[in-house]
Amino acid sequence: MEKDEFIKLLPQLIREDDTIKGAIITALSGVVATKEDIKEVIAEFDKRFEAMDKRFEAMDKRFEAMDKRFEAMDKRFEELQKFSNQRFEAIDRRFEAIDKRFEELQKTMERRFEKVDERFETLIRQMNKGFEEARKDRQSLRTFISTVSSRSGPDLENLILEILDDKLIQASIQKANISKIKLIDTDGDIYYENYSTDIDVVLQDGKTLLIEVKSSADNRDIDDLLRKGKLYKIQYNKAYDELILVCLEINRINFEQAIQQNVNVIAGKIT
Repeated sequence: MEKDEFIKLLPQLIREDDTIKGAIITALSGVVATKEDIKEVIAEFDKRFEAMDKRFEAMDKRFEAMDKRFEAMDKRFEELQKFSNQRFEAIDRRFEAIDKRFEELQKTMERRFEKVDERFETLIRQMNKGFEEARKDRQSLRTFISTVSSRSGPDLENLILEILDDKLIQASIQKANISKIKLIDTDGDIYYENYSTDIDVVLQDGKTLLIEVKSSADNRDIDDLLRKGKLYKIQYNKAYDELILVCLEINRINFEQAIQQNVNVIAGKIT
């Protein structure tokens, strides 16, 4: 019998002939695992799988513990984030309040600077107007002085006194109280022998005021008034109380020289 035919016939022989079945089982006992062997293998695998299950359970527990720790950390981070957000919100509110205060302060300062600018502009306009009026006044005074300078004698003096009437009143001098007297240097003590001149005198409140009236005064007029004061003392044998130079115009240097020599000046303009 050939091999192929035997292989086809073998299953039938095993079912029908127990002797053949036993022989085959005996022949395969060292090669094929029996049920007991399989049970032992399964039991061994079960032990190993149980051990692996335990290890996996331990790992699961460790992962659960780690999950809990991560959850706790997440909560702490969430709390920290909430706290930080609250702090930052509070800081934002404070900065917003500071921004509002700065904006209000800036608006207030801008309004105040605008008012200051307006006041300066008004002041500048007033000053410019004043300078323009002063310029016109100076021009008018120059024209007037050049006109009246051509006059002389009592008419000129009366005109100057009329012009400066307000300033005379401020100096407590009444124009009606002014009278003219004649001075003569008989012995030539001040000028020369028999030199004659005149001066205005005001007698009021028990005082004697000697006044010289000029359209435009300089240092020569100051010196002449001082000489007349000395001649007055000699001629009338008494002292005067005050020397006053009345003029429409005098420069600053001559004005200060007059004051230094105790000569009071009533001037329309000091240049």
